[in-house]
Amino acid sequence: MLVKEEVPVQQATIARSVECGGTGLHSGQPVRVELSPAAADEGVVFVGSDGVPVRATIEAVRSSERATVLGSSCGQASFETVEHLLAVLSMLRVDNVRVRVDGSELPAKDGSALPFLALVRGAGRVELPAPCRAIELVAAVEVAEGDRFVRAEPSAGFRLEYGIEFAHVSIGRQEVAFDRLDAEVFEREIAPARTFGFFEDVESLRAAGLARGATLENTVVLDDRGLMNEEALRFSDEFVRHKALDLLGDLALLGAPLRASVRAEKAGHRLHHQLVRAILDQAGARRAAAGA
Repeated sequence: MLVKEEVPVQQATIARSVECGGTGLHSGQPVRVELSPAAADEGVVFVGSDGVPVRATIEAVRSSERATVLGSSCGQASFETVEHLLAVLSMLRVDNVRVRVDGSELPAKDGSALPFLALVRGAGRVELPAPCRAIELVAAVEVAEGDRFVRAEPSAGFRLEYGIEFAHVSIGRQEVAFDRLDAEVFEREIAPARTFGFFEDVESLRAAGLARGATLENTVVLDDRGLMNEEALRFSDEFVRHKALDLLGDLALLGAPLRASVRAEKAGHRLHHQLVRAILDQAGARRAAAGA
């Protein structure tokens, strides 16, 4: 058996409903999102115009192309670019919440997780009378494609390393490591990192129905000379920190906190999702979720 369960803390939800609006990064369409309290063991549940609830699990992933997209096999609605909100909920230890989405995608805001962090913090946090069981590895898990990989190894807590490499003067080789990753570290070191992209890819992305809402206000854009944004980088290695943000959001699809040392190299949403599936598959397909 790959995982074992413990009872470290209680489950939690938000104290009151909150909402926000904006424009979808890929759809370019206006959207509104409302977060509402949920009962123990409900998990994070998205609801769209068709009213069909979609729980944020790996089984609900419909696409890994440039973002994490969730959907239901029996519903028409899908929910794009959920990873930033999922990362915030995971790091603030909000296990149960209902997310009503009026649109097809969560708002891009400034391209980082900070607006969602402020939203969830403003909603408050309430513990529920049910235990939260973490996933604790007893054997290493790895998924790879050539020199790209994500690996999780047993650990008493949660540790994260990420490495990227782009042939661009503003990026090159970047690595980041967090030996201790809690809500405070997340807010200070990861949440401010923004989505990034390359100007040369804009035309092809929009032709594919992507990045239609991308602007210099919600995306760090690079051309062949460097940064196109007026705002300076928030970190010298903001690019790799944003990849770490995406990974945290994708790991939230496990449905429970993960105790492991995770290292990613040149990865992305597809490999992140494969790692989540590998952890759950090797655990006999049993999800160590809250209340399981």
